[in-house]
Amino acid sequence: MEMKKSSFRAARGDLIITQTTSSYVHLKEGSQSRTFLTLGRVTSVSRDGRVKAYRTFGAHHDSRSTPSHCHLVTAQTVDLAAIERDMTELIASRWNANEFVDLDSVRAYLRPFKATAANGKSQPGKVDI
Repeated sequence: MEMKKSSFRAARGDLIITQTTSSYVHLKEGSQSRTFLTLGRVTSVSRDGRVKAYRTFGAHHDSRSTPSHCHLVTAQTVDLAAIERDMTELIASRWNANEFVDLDSVRAYLRPFKATAANGKSQPGKVDI
């Protein structure tokens, strides 16, 4: 879901999916860049529900840059605590575990963490992002 002022209000603790571009220099091929999606937690929101700060899983600081395009996954949709535990373990074993090639890859990662209804059964449908 794209973040728009009138369409969705983010809450502190929601998941945020942002696009990241990493640049590097390769000795033989020169300057290179790659673009990927990353997951993080919203740490601060404005009064009108826009994301003011977020922390990408695996990072040790909050990003204060306001993402122009991002996707949000609410706390009611997925088990955020389980995702945080899993991401911590994955990143400890593989430094780039929080780099996804596309939105379908993020959906596939989030699917097992889909929140369950009060009756203990999984909610129908796929993760809404």
